[in-house]
Amino acid sequence: MKCYFCENESTIFLEGVGGLCLSCYNKWMMDLQGLDEENFNRHLRSFTIQDVEGKEHVFDLTYRVFGGRTIWTAKEQKGEYLFEEISLSHEQQDFAIRTLMNKTIQGVGCPTLHAYDDTYPVANALQREGKQYSLNSTGVLRIESDGSHTRFVIDGQPVSPEDLLRMLSTFEGFNILYQAEDVSGQVLPEKSALQVVTVDFENIYRDFEEALLTCLKNDFVSYKIEFEVMYALSYPIDKWAFAANHGDRNEAKACAQRMKERLLSLGTDSDDFPITLIKQIEETENMLFL
Repeated sequence: MKCYFCENESTIFLEGVGGLCLSCYNKWMMDLQGLDEENFNRHLRSFTIQDVEGKEHVFDLTYRVFGGRTIWTAKEQKGEYLFEEISLSHEQQDFAIRTLMNKTIQGVGCPTLHAYDDTYPVANALQREGKQYSLNSTGVLRIESDGSHTRFVIDGQPVSPEDLLRMLSTFEGFNILYQAEDVSGQVLPEKSALQVVTVDFENIYRDFEEALLTCLKNDFVSYKIEFEVMYALSYPIDKWAFAANHGDRNEAKACAQRMKERLLSLGTDSDDFPITLIKQIEETENMLFL
């Protein structure tokens, strides 16, 4: 099907409009919301990254506007690496693009598979291009399904369920702790390990109050100490943002509301406090709950 506005093939269907290509869809959405096209279109269209073995990976950089949010995608041209970053559509997009590129560099530079040095056949290894690979003790894989067949993507390469099970047999007798992340979620940097974190919004709010108590003698924030207060509150707010992404959304919203109300209850002679912190909380809410 051709795009309603141009002759390109349509990839998106909008009820009441018809089929649209990605470019025309984005323009239509930006016109609808009064967004500046230049804010979205001044970025690189592609970029190249080298992996730990020196192999080059070329990525196409695209975006798709979804109402108040925009999803930026880095998709490998000749492989299956895929990374995403979500931004708020009305904000400058440069930060989201830089974050996505850094995420891509980390994801490609910290592989989930490692090659065996042995030339002897290893029964539970993945055989690829004359090399043998095994799973690291921590890593990332993507699950894909067409409805009838399921496969996995590891380090930008497809892996069958049978191959994955065979590699997992290396860890016979071990338990596996897992965490599902959206494609736009975090990647594992080099020399990282997963840590169990309890998602408890009551404790997070308690940390928020304790951070205030360490800075204030009363409920007044002078402009002289506003940066000290903001720094002290950044840790519990970051903890809340992480918990909001993995915990109960209603509890996350309630905790955010309590923090914002508490900030607004404070007296201040600053022009920026608590506006900056409230904006930070609300931006996270918009990213997660829109």
